[in-house]
Amino acid sequence: MRAPRERSVSHSLSCTALEWERIRELAELAGKPMSRFVVDRVLGRDGAGDAGSGDALVLDERQQRAMHDAMLGAEAAIERLVAPSGDDAPDLAGSVRILFEARLAEMVRTGRHEAMKALLAPVVGPERAARIVRDALDGVRRDR
Repeated sequence: MRAPRERSVSHSLSCTALEWERIRELAELAGKPMSRFVVDRVLGRDGAGDAGSGDALVLDERQQRAMHDAMLGAEAAIERLVAPSGDDAPDLAGSVRILFEARLAEMVRTGRHEAMKALLAPVVGPERAARIVRDALDGVRRDR
């Protein structure tokens, strides 16, 4: 004779939409309903490790060191852009302009025209923002 099953009780879980989607994906990969997946993970069941241990590192020590060194290099490059030294160094306004233009160029390159317009509109007004985006798109078309 089987032991009587304890009745399940519903509880609430708060998380961001992105976290919820990630939990849903992981539960699907594990072939479990979300609630069972969450309970098993938190309690460290099904080979998930100790409770709260999280996922194992994806990068080995050498890869982590390489990433760390690359980030230090990027930090130094950004520092040179933002606060270069010497007689030919741009002033603060010039440095901000360089960073802003790089951001806009990246937005054009990745096709994020509406985001670019939304970024510009509070600064230069909606009409001028639309004109800047249109000019940027015309430049991209000419380069093709």
